[in-house]
Amino acid sequence: MSKKKIGRKAITQPVKHNIAKITEPIKAAKVHFDFSDNRWLCSVRKGEYTNFLKDAEQCLKTHYNLFYTIIPKVLDEWDRIKTGFGTRQYPHCHKIEGKQRELVLEVYKELYNYELGEEVSLYQLSFTGANRLIVIYGAAKETIKPIFIDHHHQIYPSIKHNQKDLSSYNYCIVCSHK
Repeated sequence: MSKKKIGRKAITQPVKHNIAKITEPIKAAKVHFDFSDNRWLCSVRKGEYTNFLKDAEQCLKTHYNLFYTIIPKVLDEWDRIKTGFGTRQYPHCHKIEGKQRELVLEVYKELYNYELGEEVSLYQLSFTGANRLIVIYGAAKETIKPIFIDHHHQIYPSIKHNQKDLSSYNYCIVCSHK
């Protein structure tokens, strides 16, 4: 038996690629995050303060909010955030001072076994919900270094966010995967 040859049709139309043409250069972020030390993801208990979570599901929700909302928004809106720290538009983005700064320094020392100096600029970054990213901001190099997450809004307590009994919470994303 002979094999039939299947004819091929010549392509007469140009192939269209689904690649968008970029007409403007992609703008580099005005600030960058330094994630070189992963201890900022650890949980700690210091006196009445804790950032341990209830379970893996709560951890997933809070980290999703952090990586999907807080960090991208900081990168996109940094110029406005920086000039509007603590304003009505960014009420949860502000410098940490006073007794709250002392608490942050205690938590930092517990996590990193190191004391920060007075010259270090500490900030809280957040937009919605109870999660607050506590960071060191280095203005000279426009660097944000996360130091821990205040999952339960305890650095600046609020009746709206501080009604839960957190003493039984013991989930830490880092400890659970060692």
